[in-house]
Amino acid sequence: MTIDNDIIFFDKDSTLGEFESFRDNVGLYPNVPTFLEAQRETGRRLYVATTAGDGGRAHLADIDSLFEGYFGRQQIDAGNVVLYVREDGVIRGIRDDYDTRISFESEERREALDAESLERSDRLRELPFGSDEKKALQTEIQAWFHHWHQLLHNETRKPFDDSNIYQNPNIDSGSFIKDLHLARRLISPTGYEQLRTVMVGDHGDRGSPASDPETPLIIISGNTRAGDWQPVSRMLDELFSDASMPTWQVYERMFAQSTPSDEKRTLSLGGVEFSFEKGEQSERRIYCK
Repeated sequence: MTIDNDIIFFDKDSTLGEFESFRDNVGLYPNVPTFLEAQRETGRRLYVATTAGDGGRAHLADIDSLFEGYFGRQQIDAGNVVLYVREDGVIRGIRDDYDTRISFESEERREALDAESLERSDRLRELPFGSDEKKALQTEIQAWFHHWHQLLHNETRKPFDDSNIYQNPNIDSGSFIKDLHLARRLISPTGYEQLRTVMVGDHGDRGSPASDPETPLIIISGNTRAGDWQPVSRMLDELFSDASMPTWQVYERMFAQSTPSDEKRTLSLGGVEFSFEKGEQSERRIYCK
């Protein structure tokens, strides 16, 4: 693995700063630019992963140049836009490349097809409920809809293959609002397995690692928000310390060395104490003091 594979995801709100107009001291937390610049100097690549929309990027105008990318909900919420995986591994919205068969017809032809559809619907309403004729017409309408509303590629006209729909492999169904596995694939479509990733966030991000258990989460403290980023830097250095090992394995090594304490486990690194916690879906969390 090379250092180019070292990625840090940052939550935006309540991690890098406070940006709600009704809050006091709106803006970046103290020492955020210095901390981010130091992380960049190590060769690590920095990205924002937030549930905020693309418009939230304006909040980071003063430090935007330090990030290689901004993933808002438009990019990493697969429930927001249905995504698919191309043969080359690139992930795109289905509607970016596909449209319904009927949309490729001329306007005159579409109007004629719509008229036919309305005529069938009118006939269907007039037929007796449960009659064979009504059932046959319902089957005809379903076949018509399937044919003309089938998705075809804008250039090749090849039908869309439903098996190519993007699905997070860490859950059986549904999607994550902040899908870190998806973010990894967007960064490196064919080499995402080699990325070594860590996320820095707040308590609201506790569930995010379920979308990608290979991405440990560092949860900042009130001291961090006051300007003390040294514990976060110390933990990042540890997680990225072994270039031959993914960050989740380094986490496991530290977890094994930690001491049980109440619901979490604790470990001191260079005089800095951290708490470790695993979630029900293999989430790997680290709390700064």
